[in-house]
Amino acid sequence: MPKPTPDQIWQDLNPRQQLYLSSIFDADQAREAQRAADSAAGHWDDTPAAVWRLIDAYHEPSLPALVSYTALQTQWRHAGVHDQGTGSTMAVLHERALITFGHRPTRYGVMRQVAMTTLGRKVVRASRGWKAPARAKKPPAGLLRERAVEVLLILAQACAGQRGYLDWGHSRTIEDKLIHHDPPLAASYRPYGGGYVITEAGTAHLADHHAAYVELYPQLFPADVPAPEPVWPAEADRLLAALGRRCDDLVFAEEDLRALLAEAATATVARPPMPGGRLVDLRTELHRLDMEHARVRVGLIRGRLEQLDPLGPAVAAYVTAALAALAAAADGTDPVAAIQATVDGADLEALPTPAVVGATEVDVEAARLYRLATGKRTRGRRPAKAALGISRHRVPAPAADSVYAIAWALAAHLESAVAGGRAYDLAHPAPKPATAPRRPSRPRHLLDEIAHRLLAALAAADTPERAASLRQHVAQSGRLAPKVVADLPGGLLSGSVTAVTRSTKAIEKLTSRGLAAVIDLRSLPGCAPYRNPYADPAEADRPWPLLHLTDAGRTHHADHHQAYAELYPDHSPQPAGPASLPRVNPVRQVAPKG
Repeated sequence: MPKPTPDQIWQDLNPRQQLYLSSIFDADQAREAQRAADSAAGHWDDTPAAVWRLIDAYHEPSLPALVSYTALQTQWRHAGVHDQGTGSTMAVLHERALITFGHRPTRYGVMRQVAMTTLGRKVVRASRGWKAPARAKKPPAGLLRERAVEVLLILAQACAGQRGYLDWGHSRTIEDKLIHHDPPLAASYRPYGGGYVITEAGTAHLADHHAAYVELYPQLFPADVPAPEPVWPAEADRLLAALGRRCDDLVFAEEDLRALLAEAATATVARPPMPGGRLVDLRTELHRLDMEHARVRVGLIRGRLEQLDPLGPAVAAYVTAALAALAAAADGTDPVAAIQATVDGADLEALPTPAVVGATEVDVEAARLYRLATGKRTRGRRPAKAALGISRHRVPAPAADSVYAIAWALAAHLESAVAGGRAYDLAHPAPKPATAPRRPSRPRHLLDEIAHRLLAALAAADTPERAASLRQHVAQSGRLAPKVVADLPGGLLSGSVTAVTRSTKAIEKLTSRGLAAVIDLRSLPGCAPYRNPYADPAEADRPWPLLHLTDAGRTHHADHHQAYAELYPDHSPQPAGPASLPRVNPVRQVAPKG
């Protein structure tokens, strides 16, 4: 006998079983989507699917006053299908291999859990006309798959921003597909993990294969977004860093050579051996050889000092290139070409005025150091409020007291300002997003937003299905006969009201205008709510309120629904039945003693 198809299995289920299976499937897919989003954001864990797919279904024993309803139970209650037959319905789905069971212990009993099977997902998807997407084609050799390209684009965007790296804890895509690529397209920001940066090979890969990726994955490249070209090239930072290291090498080399020269010069003035004693002739010959060797060492060291490039031109090239890079950032031109044009002909006596990028921490310090280095003031800038003096932490100690220290400090300050395109971002800020249109003013005869939110929730609860579910809950929790609660209207208990709003003024506004009324359920004849042993004895006589709509409230909600929809579009749906009811948190009513 052939196996039934998913469509046939769905048709064999009754409407109640179909609703239960659909609600479990929706919860399962919500968890799967959340885990995918967390993993895409760098928050990945290796919890088995058999664990995270388990969904709380119902508690045994049923103690709604102590253990709140689960999300599944809340959906079933809103649809009017949550009753004593829940266990039988779940058993049928389990027998058909559409769900599996699990459990976890609680303080008051056992929480029964369910999980969708592969067949169960196929059945629900078939009922909704879902078709499996076509399998992605393997990209040509040398190109990445869609997810790797998407992550590489996110990485390039993060590295081009002010932070300069992608703040993800761990990403399997980056680790397996980008870092282990040949050549590596990404690298770890810290040696022991925590953040990623794009490499020069990664930036070049995006630029070289942009057209191919647009053709393969057009959804990753909207038509209005240009190719991912770096606004501030990394080559500009590399050139400035090389000029700075050149100055460091020169000053530390001179320091080392002078230390060696002092040591060798000390050896040339050593005292000769005293006359007399044993081996005087040998000691005299050894002293003569030591003196000759020391003089040779002094000559070699002095020759190397004379051959050492002077520090002045190196500092001049460094500061001139840094000023050119700052000007390129302010003007939006190519910084690499600007730096390369200043390599020859740099002069400390003719430094250009620092460009303005519009940031105090960059412009004021640059103007201060420029004035100290050249004696010229820059126009249109206020002096720094900090005490005058060079930023000595930016200059190596051997050069801190040299005549080039101030120019060196200016170059180091500008290098840090333009690094990673920071000065460019300050000079060319992104346009601010358009502000949302202002909400129209509220007429005086309409409720404010908080009061209307409560009115809408009461209107959603004022249906036969919700009223029947409420009466069943009140009868069970208050130990009442069904005939006593037969005339109770649909409404919200205190826990559901709190889930909508914690404002007591909203309730007062509705009741004062006659749009809602309150019934104390403890006043019903024979009401004996479940006694919570952990409740405060002082609250034994606390009322059990039920808030419900009046005829005036129903009329107000119906007459002004369109006006409320325009005034509060976020919570003004027109209730059309159980399927469109807003989900209100389950009742968390703690009954008093007695």
